[in-house]
Amino acid sequence: MHASISTFRGDPDGLLARYDAMLADIPPERMILHLCLRADDGIVVVDTCPSHEAFEAFFGTG
Repeated sequence: MHASISTFRGDPDGLLARYDAMLADIPPERMILHLCLRADDGIVVVDTCPSHEAFEAFFGTG
């Protein structure tokens, strides 16, 4: 299991709208644990993937 925490700074309402649009393309059954927290200055996303390799493949970081 791989977990990541990402912080996105900016207008929380605009960021949440873009976040919701992105999630619309991901089947809910593929999400094991996924949290999005609203902050005064943006959003914080906590996400898990089955492995670090799966994380790299999804986000293109590898």
